[in-house]
Amino acid sequence: LDSVVLDLHAKHNFDTVIVEYVFISKVLECFGSSVRKVLDTHDVFTNRHRHYLEQNQRPKWFSTSRKGEAKACNRADIVIAIQDKEKKFYSSICKSEVVTVGHLVPVQDRPYINKNSNKLLFVASSNPINVEGMKYFLEKIFPEVKKQVVNVEVYLVGSVCKEIEDQPGLKKLGFVDDLREVYDEADVVINPVLYNTGLSIKNLEALGYAKPLVTSKVGAEGL
Repeated sequence: LDSVVLDLHAKHNFDTVIVEYVFISKVLECFGSSVRKVLDTHDVFTNRHRHYLEQNQRPKWFSTSRKGEAKACNRADIVIAIQDKEKKFYSSICKSEVVTVGHLVPVQDRPYINKNSNKLLFVASSNPINVEGMKYFLEKIFPEVKKQVVNVEVYLVGSVCKEIEDQPGLKKLGFVDDLREVYDEADVVINPVLYNTGLSIKNLEALGYAKPLVTSKVGAEGL
């Protein structure tokens, strides 16, 4: 990767370089002091594996130590955090300037319309956090909702569908071409996660589509 980046820099003479995620940060060492180096963190990865272990889940993706994440951040002139809580953490471990830039989503220009179709929507990947949350919802919460709401249905969108067994009242759409159409058809968006590792983009997306959102206390963190 270094050789490719150095070739690009020789060709374009960059003023500023932005790197996504701390685990790619070493590439910033390819650039001297004349280049402004920006690290967009997205999530805190210090001891991230513990979130999974505490829920008896196998850790996924990437995790590092506090020292490792500090090393990554100190390679940058500016560190971008996605929420103020994470800005406070990064400011405590590194010498770089830390700023907050929240996740931006499209905002609907029309009000929410209740179609009384009784459709619940969950849009998610097959991340264990999403899968466990959905299984909990279907086992513990959905039966109670059925007692109160006639003909209620849960629509699943995304790779989470592959990990959830079929059952009455559940419709799995898989991947869709246009999320806007899916959100338009929904009455309420749910996010039943039981544990989390950062700001829930699903929540922001639902609110951006002008939909009522029901989530857990954990799911609401960052809002």
